[in-house]
Amino acid sequence: GAINQTLTVTASGSYTVITTNGAGCSSNASLATVVTVNPTPSTPTITADGPTTFCSLGGSVVLTSSAATGNQWSLDGTPIPGAINQTLTVTASGSYTVIVTSVEGCSSIASAATVVTVNPTPSTPTITAGGPVAFCAGGSVVLTSSSSTGNQWSLNGSPIPGAINQTLTVTASGSYTVITTSGAGCSSTGSVATVVTVNPLSANPTASVVQPTCGLATGTINVTAPLGAGNTYSIGGAFQSSPVFAGVAPGTYTLSVQNSFGCFSPATASVTVNPQPFTPAAPVVTGLTNVCPFVGTPTTVTYTATAAGATGYNWVLPPNVTLVSGAGTSTIT
Repeated sequence: GAINQTLTVTASGSYTVITTNGAGCSSNASLATVVTVNPTPSTPTITADGPTTFCSLGGSVVLTSSAATGNQWSLDGTPIPGAINQTLTVTASGSYTVIVTSVEGCSSIASAATVVTVNPTPSTPTITAGGPVAFCAGGSVVLTSSSSTGNQWSLNGSPIPGAINQTLTVTASGSYTVITTSGAGCSSTGSVATVVTVNPLSANPTASVVQPTCGLATGTINVTAPLGAGNTYSIGGAFQSSPVFAGVAPGTYTLSVQNSFGCFSPATASVTVNPQPFTPAAPVVTGLTNVCPFVGTPTTVTYTATAAGATGYNWVLPPNVTLVSGAGTSTIT
């Protein structure tokens, strides 16, 4: 049936043609035309070395063609320039296929598509502090993330269990950072660290008191501990650098010692300066003031002293030589 002027050829072989005229006479056969039909490569398959859904920050997947050579990778139907190796490292979302071309130039049907989904990475959060980040033990500061959800706080590089809210109340020294994780499970890079310093309190204070005397109406409070460079001291008023408080009126005072960080112990000492001891009135002495020299039997004279509030007396003869006789009593003979 191959009697037409044209013949469509799909099989390999050596093709000739003869021509027969109306009288039934045939020509010699034409020179042969050799047709070679090269085989079409098998349709390749793609395997992935890991999940095809991942996060953009540092994520990737390696796709591998089942054909060792002749590959051409495409993304969303468009050939990727230079992507001719057996493997392809993918970092972008899209539909990936591969075709294989033989050395004879025959191309396979495109492989089944492998769809890669690259989820975006959240923006790096920032931290704001609700107050000073250096404070005394017992204080705190509230740190706030710029992200309202998905937070995870860390201290010195280690995640803090349960610290997932937008705010974090901090009471301990350290370097605090926060990362944000999206609903797709992708985490941001860590924020710039906020360094919190919690300064120690001073030790509990102690003091000694030099009490008022009969001749001095005020006392002196001497702080005995803690002493040290940078410490300041208070007995209920302003702090001063000296641990000595002179000229303190009688009363009870609250002692505080503040260290070089400006921190002081919540424990205070109660210091009491007593009132000046009671001073009796000047004594009044009665007795003879003019005595004649004695001849024979000595003359005896008794003197009596009285003073309001007095409980004891010392009798002296100028220049302040204490007489033994009558010492401590209100009379002397």
